[in-house]
This record gives sequence, structure tokens and C-alpha cells, in this order.
Amino acid sequence: MMSDNSLFNKHKKKIIVGLLLLIVLIIIIYYLNIDWGHSVLYDNYDYFYGSKNKMVGYEKIKDSNKGIQYSYSLFIRTDNIPANAHWEENANNLKVIIEHEGTPTILYSRKDNSLIIQIYYKNKNNVLTPYEIIFEDLESQMWLHIVIVVDNQNVCVYKNKVLEKCISLEGVPWRSNKMFYIGYPTDNFNGYIGYIDYFNYPIKPDKVYRYYKKHMSKLPNKLMSYEEYEYLKKMDGNSNFNLFNKT
Repeated sequence: MMSDNSLFNKHKKKIIVGLLLLIVLIIIIYYLNIDWGHSVLYDNYDYFYGSKNKMVGYEKIKDSNKGIQYSYSLFIRTDNIPANAHWEENANNLKVIIEHEGTPTILYSRKDNSLIIQIYYKNKNNVLTPYEIIFEDLESQMWLHIVIVVDNQNVCVYKNKVLEKCISLEGVPWRSNKMFYIGYPTDNFNGYIGYIDYFNYPIKPDKVYRYYKKHMSKLPNKLMSYEEYEYLKKMDGNSNFNLFNKT
């Protein structure tokens, strides 16, 4: 007949083994649910004006192991003002939202209020060639969620969780290993950019919706105008004046 002490030790061992198995299971579930191909490039929002820019190193933009595949999710908001009211320069100049040597590059045309997405590829003569996806009559003074999905030669673009355009490149897309710019020291966007996520694979519509819902709720509807920004910057007397006091 087994003693009470032996029964206690046997029960204790079962509990320890059960806990260890549970810990192992939790670790396995955790690692299975990590999105190893996802990087947060910018986890905030701000007004990119003048020479203000953020640079992201290539180490955060991981290559795909299935050819040239990547996706970007970001939010933008333009000013609703005349073409050259406060830039004092040619309205034909394209303004940079993000710049990554056409992998991708996103530009804003103030003259005709359009968003231009450039995807570079190598044509049949092995020459780098830009393919442009253009959104005309861009909505002003409201946040827009833009998602770019590149799956080798197939490119799709979403706006506010809706699939807007899909095209097929005539050659293999280009892949840059240079710095990724948010805003640009010259020809800056002069608008708001926020919450940029990168994936080294083509994301599906359910993930497009998930990131739209995740970040759109954090973005304010009322934002400081350019004129208010300039006034407060002069009052502050600081060329590095911070537009927001975000916590």
C-alpha cells in the first residue's frame, strides 16, 4: 500500500510535468503567431514640412524568400489649400511622401491634387523603368489609408480598405537596399504621414482591414492647420518646433 507521502510526491510530479507542458505549449503558440516578416517603420503621425524627414535603415525592410514580395501600409492627409499658397515655388514640383527608389516611391502632385505611386521594374532591355499608379482628385483634410501590395510582377493598391487598382508589371520589380525616407529634405510633402508598416510578403484583404481599423481609430480628425503651425513656430522662436505634444 502506497504511503501518503508517496501519493503526494506522485501528484506533485504530475502537476510539475503538466505545468512544463503548458509552458512549452504557450511558447510554441507565441512563436507561431509572431509575424516575422512585419516591421513597424513609423509608429506615430506627424506633419512633414520643410526639411523634416525620418530615415529608416534597410535592416528593418527584410527581403522576401519568394522572389520580390512586399507590402506597405500607411496613412496620409493632405492640406486643402491652393497649389502654391505657402510653398513659394513652382506648383509643378512633385512632393515626396515616401522615397525608396521606386520600391516604392509615393509622390503628391499639388497642381492637380493627385497621388502618384511609383513601382520600378526592369524592362526587356534590363533598364529600370517606373510604373505609375495615379489617384486623381485626392480627398483633402481627411486621413487616407494606402496599402501597396507587390507580389513579384503583380501590384495591387488599396485605399481605405477597398481594393482600387491591380496591374501587372512588364518585368521583374526592382528591390532597393538604400535608406527608406519618410518625407524628404527637399520637395517635402507638407502634409501628415502616419503609422507605416512593412511586410516582406503580399498581405491579404483581411490584414488590410485589420491595419485600417487598428490605426484609423488613433488618428485625430481635427489637426493644426499650416497657418496655425507657422504662427506657433514663430511665437516659440524655435526652428525645431514640435507640432504636437503627443504622449
